[in-house]
Order: sequence, then structure tokens, then C-alpha cells
Amino acid sequence: MTPVIHPQVRIGHVHLSVSNLGRALKFYRDALGFEVTQRDGRSAVFLSAGGYHHHIGLNTWAGEGASRPPPGRTGLYHFAVLYPTRRELARAFKRLFDHGVPIEGASDHGVSEAIYLRDPDDNGIELYRDRPREEWPRLGRQLRMTSRPLDLDGLLAELHDFEPKPETSLPEHRTMKPTIELNEKNFDREVLQSNQPVVVDFWAERCGPCKMLAPVLEEIALEQQGRVTVAKVNIDEHPALAARFNIQSIPSLLYFSGGELRDQSLGLLSKKALVARLASLRAETGAGQPA
Repeated sequence: MTPVIHPQVRIGHVHLSVSNLGRALKFYRDALGFEVTQRDGRSAVFLSAGGYHHHIGLNTWAGEGASRPPPGRTGLYHFAVLYPTRRELARAFKRLFDHGVPIEGASDHGVSEAIYLRDPDDNGIELYRDRPREEWPRLGRQLRMTSRPLDLDGLLAELHDFEPKPETSLPEHRTMKPTIELNEKNFDREVLQSNQPVVVDFWAERCGPCKMLAPVLEEIALEQQGRVTVAKVNIDEHPALAARFNIQSIPSLLYFSGGELRDQSLGLLSKKALVARLASLRAETGAGQPA
């Protein structure tokens, strides 16, 4: 009988051919948080977590600007990055959002919780955390992994009482929220009768992604004051407004201009994507432009 592999063997690192070293480095260092351990001239760089010699190698040995492999061919499907705790996976997810990196999916496999995305060279990546072995689903001795949707709200709840609030030395009147709280009485006046575009955030206190989106919207409200109005509807406090606009999931953003609903988006959006969407709305409608 052929002996099985030693139980302590682990897959140590992945090395990727990329088309642009600077772009790839920015993704793995800034968006994912790996630290650079060594460079090999201008053609390769090595990164790791925790001081290991390298977990990820990036190189342009195939040539700067090399093309991606055509679809439908064999090759790397994805590689996986294992996080030590659920809280650290939540931190990673929030970091992706802060850097405007979209995800392709998120699954609960019973044995693990996983988030899927792609790097700038279209390589598949899985960010995951393992559940304790005693919690793995089994039928007898056989594993029974699943592929259910991952509860992202539950994942982000790991950060609710952990992430420190930024300190500010501004006077109290300067720290008031720049967004408008909407209700059934003021909605038409503040939104439909506004002379500038309005983005309305339908949210709830129980919603983790809503809490991630809130500071982004507040930044936009401050930076685009006089050009765009940012308003919020708590659907638990004002269910009639949610029903009026058929809100089925949160966060939901509705974009109004000239008293009309012009666009809608669901889920988390990066600040860059939101600003671009609002700029497009102003350009299409001519609203909020200087006289």
C-alpha cells in the first residue's frame, strides 16, 4: 500500500506571472495587506504575512504587458488564503471594500467560510477561515461540504464592537452628520423637490454592510455639499417608505434627480464607484451644475 502524505505537510506559497508588477503589488500589498519581504530587480517581488520568507511571489518573466491565458484552458482556477479567525476574515472583507475591490461570491461550505475575488491579472483568489474540525458536517466518517450563501451580515458583526471609532478634535457642531434623515413627512420635500441629485440610502441598524457603507456616504455628502444630497431611510423605523419603493434587500441606494427616480444599486459600493455613478447622473440630467 502506498503510504499517505505526512499529515503536517502544507502548501507553502504561490508564484504568479503578472503583466504589470506595480499594479499587482498594489493589489496584494495594499488591498490584501501582505508585506514585501524581498525584490528581485525590477521583475519580481515576494510578499508574506507574519515574516515568513514568502507566501506570494509575483513576476513579469513572461514579459511586461503579457496577455492573459484564453478562457476555456487548463491552469490555475484559484488559490486560497487562510485566515486564523472569523474576525480576521471580516477585517479582510472590510479592507477589500475600503479599497474598492469587488468580490465575485461568498459561500458557507460547512467546513469553512469563503469569499471569492480576482486579482488585476484575473487570477482567482479565495479568502477563507476554517471552522473547528469538530463542527465540520459529516455523514458517518464522510465529509459533507456545502455551498450555501455566506451570511455577510453575520461575518461583519464580528467587527461591530471591535473597530475603534476615529477620534476627532472638531467642535460638536462640526461633527454633526452631513446626511439627511428621511421620514414619511419630509421625503417628498427633501428628495422629490430638491434642485440637485439625491442619493437615498435604505438601511437598518441590524445590517452589517449598511454600517460599512455609512461612513463612505458621509464622506461624499461632505465633499459634494451643494452638488449632491445624501439622505437615509431606516427601514425598520419607516417601513412605509421601504414599501413605497419596493425595497427587498439592504443596503439599497436610490438615485433621484428632477423629482424622478433615475437609478438604483444594491449592496456595497466603493466610494470610487459611488462618485462615478453620481457624476454620471449629474451629466445625464444636467442637475446640480453651477448657474
